[in-house]
Amino acid sequence: MEGDRLILLRRPPRLLVEPGLWVPPGADLAAVDRVFAAAQRDNPKLHDGAIWHVLAHARDGHGGVTLHLMESAYRFVARRERPDAPGPARPLGVKCLARCESGWLMGQRSARSLTYGGAWEFLGGGSLTVGEQPADAARRELLEEAGVTQASQPIAVALLFDAMVGTWDIVHRVDVAAHALHDPCSWEHEAVAVEAHPAARTPRSHATEMLLPLVVGT
Repeated sequence: MEGDRLILLRRPPRLLVEPGLWVPPGADLAAVDRVFAAAQRDNPKLHDGAIWHVLAHARDGHGGVTLHLMESAYRFVARRERPDAPGPARPLGVKCLARCESGWLMGQRSARSLTYGGAWEFLGGGSLTVGEQPADAARRELLEEAGVTQASQPIAVALLFDAMVGTWDIVHRVDVAAHALHDPCSWEHEAVAVEAHPAARTPRSHATEMLLPLVVGT
């Protein structure tokens, strides 16, 4: 099983797209379809779509990383029956460390979420869609999850691999201006809060634990 990684960045990662469509080796596609259909019955908000699967990563030196990607489908993520199951896609997404004047923007994941139900995490975050730039995805997720319409240009500061759920994320630091708290804007979260001390929120997702050193003391 691949281990956790947190790679600090001095510049945005370079994304190299390989031709083809990634399908898990040896996957029973009919079984994948059945599992995804069952997941949709449990949570009608789930939907399939094109995602980036991370084939490999390589450090460029001087704080850079190259990610080798191939297009895949979300159903190969949702089919995962346990976090370390072999074969599921390793999707590429974005996460934000969004700072307001009084603290960091956080959300408590819904019990209906595919992973980390009930856990607190930094907002926003989600999959990078095919054809979308990472900074644009960070802004979109902040808008969708917390109604944030005023924010600075997202700056890529880290690349994170959460081995518990098998996801890669480009982590962006964002300053959020004049943010007024709203009820959660998406089904993925039960609550949204600005927290001066993120470690005080429990339980926390594994990815949040990995990111805490980037916000403590700042």
